[in-house]
Amino acid sequence: MARPPRPENADNALRQLRALTSAQGEKLRIPQPQLARAIGVPVSTLRGIEANQRKLNADILEKVELHTGAYWDEDEKRWMFARLEGRPVRFNYRLYEQYDKMMKEVSPDMRDQDLLAIKLRVDALFGLLPARLWLVLLNRIQNLLDDCRRELAEGLIDDGSAARLRFIFDMTKSGFTFTFDRKTKNVDQFKRFYPLRFEQQPPKIESKRIAFGSGLDPLTPH
Repeated sequence: MARPPRPENADNALRQLRALTSAQGEKLRIPQPQLARAIGVPVSTLRGIEANQRKLNADILEKVELHTGAYWDEDEKRWMFARLEGRPVRFNYRLYEQYDKMMKEVSPDMRDQDLLAIKLRVDALFGLLPARLWLVLLNRIQNLLDDCRRELAEGLIDDGSAARLRFIFDMTKSGFTFTFDRKTKNVDQFKRFYPLRFEQQPPKIESKRIAFGSGLDPLTPH
C-alpha cells in the first residue's frame, strides 16, 4: 500500500494529475510509473517532482499537455484543458479520455502530411547547414531515432515487428573505417558506409514492407 504524501505535497500538480487521469479519481490514482510512461519522463523524475525535490519545468509541462491535453494554471494551482477554443475549462477524466482517443486516431492523410513535414525539416537542415556540420547533424538525428525506437517501440509492438525494426535500424546505422600510415603517422584513408547497400534508390516504405532496391528483404533478419 502506498504511503500517504506529506501534507505539503498533498496538492502537488502531478499528484493531482494522477487522480484526474484515473477513472477512479481521488479514490485510486494511476501509479507513478504509469503516468511517467504516458508523458515520457523517467519515473524517478516524476517521483522527485511529487516530493518537491525537483521543479515541474516547462519541458515536462509541454509533455503533459501533448500527451494528456492538460496544462497547469499556476495562478489557480489546477489543471485546465488546453485544446478547447474560447475560455478554458477544468481538466477532468472525461476530457482526458476523449483527448486520448482522438490523439490515437491518426488518419492516413495526416500520416502522409506528418511524414512529408518531417522530411522537409530534415532536408532543409542538411541542405542549409554548413558541410562541416553534416556528420554532427547526422549523428544527432540517428541517436534521436535510436532513442525513439527504444523508448516508444520496444515493449509496445509485437516481437516480430520489434525484430524487423531493430534489423532496419542496424542496417541503416552509419559507420566508418580509416587506415593509419605508420610511416607518415597520418590517416591514410577515411571511408563512411552503411551495412545496407542502397544502390541508386533510397529505401521506399510500402506499408510494413520496405523495398531497398538491393533485393534484401528486411522482414527477415539475417
